[in-house]
Amino acid sequence: MLVMKLKISEIICANIAQASILPDKQFDIISAIRILKYNQDWQHIISNIVEKLAPGGILICTMPNKYSLTALWKDDVAYTTPQEFKQLLEQSDLRVLDMRGFSKLPDKFHTWAKSEVAAYILQNTETILQKILGPLVGTRILFATCQKIV
Repeated sequence: MLVMKLKISEIICANIAQASILPDKQFDIISAIRILKYNQDWQHIISNIVEKLAPGGILICTMPNKYSLTALWKDDVAYTTPQEFKQLLEQSDLRVLDMRGFSKLPDKFHTWAKSEVAAYILQNTETILQKILGPLVGTRILFATCQKIV
């Protein structure tokens, strides 16, 4: 388990399109949650983000997993495999510190769960699938924590 203690002095919230106006090599942590899946040119976006990270800086990012039930739905979201995602991050001068998945069942199942009983059943189903399939197989979202290689 990755544990970090941080003292945050400032938070800047920026649109990915505005990233070019931000200074290079200045940010200790950048979070790109639910950003990459709406863009096809992941390498370009990740490279731009890495330029903004200070040496040793941390990138936290997510991508939808191609090997999930959610990928069966036709939508405008880009999917990748855990291996492709890790390779892409490593090609961008990042060391993958941790990669895990969460939520094996599609969002639609969770939005249908209106009662405590249904939520309980879904939660236990997720737990069972996690034990059977492991941490990444079939998971809906891949969650990566990376460090910029100095």
